This record gives sequence, structure tokens and C-alpha cells, in this order.
Amino acid sequence: MLATFAPKSSYTVYGGTTLGLVIQSRLNSVALPLKTMELARQVYGKFAPKVALEGRIGDDDTNDGREALMVYVMPRMQGISRLDFFLAHGYPEDTQKICDARLTLIKDVATFFALSWKAPQILEQAQLHILEQEYEGDLPLPIVLTHMDFGDFNMLVDPDTCHLLVNPYAVEKLMTKFHLRNGASQYPNYDTLYDTFWQTLEAEINADLSDATVCTIRSAMLLGFLLEHRFTSRLANMPEPVPISDDNAEGAYKMLELESFLIQAETRFPFLASAD
Repeated sequence: MLATFAPKSSYTVYGGTTLGLVIQSRLNSVALPLKTMELARQVYGKFAPKVALEGRIGDDDTNDGREALMVYVMPRMQGISRLDFFLAHGYPEDTQKICDARLTLIKDVATFFALSWKAPQILEQAQLHILEQEYEGDLPLPIVLTHMDFGDFNMLVDPDTCHLLVNPYAVEKLMTKFHLRNGASQYPNYDTLYDTFWQTLEAEINADLSDATVCTIRSAMLLGFLLEHRFTSRLANMPEPVPISDDNAEGAYKMLELESFLIQAETRFPFLASAD
């Protein structure tokens, strides 16, 4: 085995004679929902691996807090991380090759999101009847499968073409770069990337989106951004989230992101600027 990873919720290694498998161990409190994993296969196809529960080690013990360990096996997805691609090819940032690579990736990401849009899920009415009524009245968008762990390390791209192979990143961050010193700044071809994403998304879902629907999508996007960045992150085995103003570890970083994408005139979401 080779190449271990140890984030907050799991421990992962590559395995097999050709390192073609991924073996992941997770505490029972953050076990992978296999029903959702199978749904991802149905919706995303080649973008999602087939996940199998290989076994369980130990048992939960409420007396001392110990948890059973769940072991999963899945095929290793090909490609390199987006971060590795741009570390290898991304400087200077305004070359034609890099601008083309960003454009290729943003098209693939729009296509990825369109797969969710085209596969709306049916609510379990017995459990979610009240929520369904609220959502239909306040947010008339389809209920779809959503990726909850975007990041440079989780998005694999083709090492030569930068085509997306698995897991998209937050769209706005594909069009901008971010630094703790001065926040966000836009790539040279930002306008082209922004327009291409929306054009590709609309083309892939085969729909002529009305102005009202686009407005609703952007409202949902803004709400999701606020929920993600206004509070500290939380996994099932971690404390409840708190406002970032109370977080000494990551609060300043998240506040800088909020200011960059919501307030600063040069880098905020374009639809916010047009609303002035």
C-alpha cells in the first residue's frame, strides 16, 4: 500500500498490486451512506466510483466513546488534482495554454452540474412533507444530488488537457485565485469563464432558463455560499458549527472570502454588481 491520507473524518490508502484501489477507513459516526454512493453512480456515471463496504472492525462503546471502524473499497479514479495541474502548468497565469485549460475545465464543471439538474430526486413524502411545501413555495428548484466536499485535492483532471475527471470545485473559485494577503483576484479570462459556465449549463440541461429561474438559481447559490462560509465546518463527529466571528482558527480566512466574493467591487459575484 502507498500514499496515505488522514483528513479529519477518514484514513485512506491506495492498494492492490498496481495501486488501482482506494481503501478508506471511517469511524461509524461518519460512515459513508451507501445509498447516496449508489445514487452518485446513477447520476454522475464515470465521475463517481463504485463504493463497497468491505467490513466492520469492532463495535461502538458508549461508555468510553469508542466507535466501530467501517472499511470501504473502491476503484482508484484516474487523473491528477487540479492543484497539481496548475502547480505544474499554471505559471504564468495568462498564457494561452492556461487560459484554454481553465476554459476546458469550466465547461466540464457546468456539464457536471447539469447531470444533477437532469436527475431530480423524489422526496420521501412521509418524512419531508412540510419541508416540501416550504421549498416549493420559497425555492422552486429541483432537489438534486449535491457534492459537499469541494476542494483542489478532491477534483481530478486530465494531466494533459485539464478535462474534469471527477469531483467539481466551487465554481467561483475556478475563475479566481485567492491569497490570504489580499483576498481574491480574477484570472485574465474571467468574463469568458463566467459566460461559458452559464452557457454550457443551459445547453446541457436542454432548457431555455427564464430570468426568474436564473434569479432563483443565483439566490440558492448565494445562500449556499453563506451557509458554507459564514459558519465553521462540521462533521458528524465534530462540535456544532459556530459563527466564524467566534472561530480563532479559520475565522479571518473565511471572512476574507466573504468580503472578496460579496463586497469587493472587483471580485464579487457579477450578478451582485448588476443588482446595484
